[in-house]
Order: sequence, then structure tokens, then C-alpha cells
Amino acid sequence: MHRRLDCSEGRRRLAARLPHGHEQHARTTDATGREPRVPRSYGRYLVALYNHRRYHESIDNLTPADVYFGRGPAILAERERIKRQTIADRRLQHQLHAA
Repeated sequence: MHRRLDCSEGRRRLAARLPHGHEQHARTTDATGREPRVPRSYGRYLVALYNHRRYHESIDNLTPADVYFGRGPAILAERERIKRQTIADRRLQHQLHAA
């Protein structure tokens, strides 16, 4: 049987799994000044991270917000253009280096 996590332990585990480069939430203290706790805005931060910053492999590495607002096709087209340009540049560099 699994042990239930209290809120603070679950938040610590989730914060430890955040990718590098993401700002950590601000820590505050309770009325006694002893135990650090997470502000209520942390939930909003996680929702924003999940919906607007985190890419999802199942939806072609787009964010849910990009898909919802219809920006997906334009983003994928731009990525394809950049990919083709990069391949052409690398091919040219290889040909110049090999010659």
C-alpha cells in the first residue's frame, strides 16, 4: 500500500523534478518562522509551466496553449524551415571542408 504524501513533501518532490533553468518558487516561513512553506501561487506557477512553457511530445513538441490558440501549424512550419536551412548550411560546410 502506498503512503500518502503530505502537501509539502509532494511539492518538494515536484520541485526537485523541474527541469534546469526554471525558476524555483519563493520560499516563505510560517508564523513561527521555523518551517518553510510554499506560497499559494505555486499552483498557478505549475499550471502556467505545464500549459505555456513545457513542450509535450504527444502533440508534436508544442505547448497545450500553442495547440489551443491555433499557433501549432505556424510553429511547425517555422521549425521545418529552420531544419531545412540548417541541413543545407551543414551540407555546404561539409563540401567546403572536403574540397
